[in-house]
Amino acid sequence: KAPREWPGGPPAVGVIDLGAGVGLSWARIPPADWVAAFEESRLAREWKVPVRRITTVPALVAAMDAGPTAWLALINPYGETLPIPEPGQWQEMLGKIRAYVNNGGCWWETGGYSFHGAVAPVAGGWKGEPIGPSGCGAMGIPVGGGEVEQTPEPLKATAEGRAWLGEEVSARVARTTS
Repeated sequence: KAPREWPGGPPAVGVIDLGAGVGLSWARIPPADWVAAFEESRLAREWKVPVRRITTVPALVAAMDAGPTAWLALINPYGETLPIPEPGQWQEMLGKIRAYVNNGGCWWETGGYSFHGAVAPVAGGWKGEPIGPSGCGAMGIPVGGGEVEQTPEPLKATAEGRAWLGEEVSARVARTTS
């Protein structure tokens, strides 16, 4: 069923907001602006979709574990930086993201080269950790460049997508390219 038909109300959109200690990497829009954009969204207001900040890595893990019936979308506004529970745990975190998405959740990356670096909370702040192409590789995402001058491709909503989005939004999607 579409989220608007789920019992218990619509699931939330979560925006990761770990505070000033974590910088944006190849992204320019800070977490607060993502929260404001979703809160001001006509569709979020119309469908009463809650928008919530996720302020700790354990809370992020709990959101993924709760699944898409509780958290429809999780937005990582940190670009290339992936929050992880502890140094060295980026593969485990990618496994949690994969499970969340495979169960119907939407994980959004907002800039740069996805899963290229990690950041973990440590005493007194955050510790960065390079991942490189292994991050996308661990997710089964082909690593490499595409054609720079590739012609935009038309978008379309599948039958299931139309059921979720409705015909009006699906028609708008069909008029766009990517």
